[in-house]
Amino acid sequence: MPSLIFVLENRENFPIDVSLFKNYPSILSMTNHKDEIFLPDANIKTMEKLVDFLEISEKDFENIPVKPQNFETVMNDGYSNYWFKKLDLSTDDKETLFKLINTSNFLGITDLLNICCKCIASFISGKDPHEIRKEFGITNDFTPEEEAIILKENSWIDEIGNYEKDTADIFKDIPCEPFENIGTGNDIDQN
Repeated sequence: MPSLIFVLENRENFPIDVSLFKNYPSILSMTNHKDEIFLPDANIKTMEKLVDFLEISEKDFENIPVKPQNFETVMNDGYSNYWFKKLDLSTDDKETLFKLINTSNFLGITDLLNICCKCIASFISGKDPHEIRKEFGITNDFTPEEEAIILKENSWIDEIGNYEKDTADIFKDIPCEPFENIGTGNDIDQN
């Protein structure tokens, strides 16, 4: 079988069997005008995970959980958890995860891109900005004084959050009947 040649960040060639890309015609069309595809943000580890994803998608299709229809909005689903484990998307190797995001985005492999982004979302879910900075090694652009000013100027955000929480608590015990007739004209009093 012929191979696609990917040139990685260190100028190393990484061949992948063309048959693995049968579900990704955009990748195959990239090669119409050139023999190699340059991936400036990919390394061997990134490409190995990409190949794992492609091979598992093709060969183990029956065992992959069904992707939920609301995949983009659901955090904890069997489909994502399956891929987190299969691809070993651990919190310890964020560099490979970010490279995999860039590579899958460049190649148009949206399922892999979404899985990786969901993995990042799970890392930051429920964390405050300080914890997120620590998790990803991000330096704060603001001095403590500037940050205090910004927090003070935007204190209304906390007030809205508390208002929504208080409002939800107020209405939680009110029984609601289904609105079966709304919009059908049957809800209008005929008297």
